[in-house]
Amino acid sequence: MGIEFLEIRMIVLIHNEEGYDLVYASSSLNYCVSFFDLA
Repeated sequence: MGIEFLEIRMIVLIHNEEGYDLVYASSSLNYCVSFFDLA
């Protein structure tokens, strides 16, 4: 995969029409959103 997520406290996987939105919050309270097409 080649993707590493560090210091993740909470992971929420939300299904949208375009695919899946992986929303994760780090310990520094910085929110990042990555879009994955799992179709």
